[in-house]
Amino acid sequence: MISSTEWVTGGRNRKVYSDERQKRIDLWRELSGTRILVCGDSYSDPEGASERSWINRLQESHSCVVSKAVAGASNRDILKQLKDETWTLAIINLTSLKRVVNILKWDRYPQHLMQSMHQIVEQNKRIAKQIISLPNTVVWSPFPHYETWPDVHYRELRDHDDIWVDYEAGEIPTKQYIGNHYTEEGNDITYQWVTQIIEQRLCEL
Repeated sequence: MISSTEWVTGGRNRKVYSDERQKRIDLWRELSGTRILVCGDSYSDPEGASERSWINRLQESHSCVVSKAVAGASNRDILKQLKDETWTLAIINLTSLKRVVNILKWDRYPQHLMQSMHQIVEQNKRIAKQIISLPNTVVWSPFPHYETWPDVHYRELRDHDDIWVDYEAGEIPTKQYIGNHYTEEGNDITYQWVTQIIEQRLCEL
């Protein structure tokens, strides 16, 4: 077992630790039971995103990654993505607390048409807490609602995320967003972060 001191000091010992960790990750990838499940909304949906988007790169580099994320999903929809699924590790992005269920499913939940925004937010908070309580999950979100939530990785990439572009006010984007709302650099940052999280969590299992 290599000590934390050896990891911090780097050099030759750090390289050995990195190699050993990679071997273990490679072993997990080869195991048939390993399944990395990705759920969420358009921030995690591979459909329509560039091949350079973080989720498409992740699926390309990790054969055990499966994405169930769908653009426009509410927290209730995200919880349904997880229903009847099995996973070694689930990477889940929570969506806006103000979002109702996917508009295509409103006929199933007509009560949403009568709910106040306060009721919608409170319901989404309860569902978010259900998702957070699931085992072997990493929960993150780009939405500022979760900035102070201790069990949610709040990912603010203000310079690389079009959530910060005020389209309603007529603001014109000055950057190219290639998929999952991110610029190419934003996707690269997210890919590196998610990959690091996967490797860290798999080593803990």
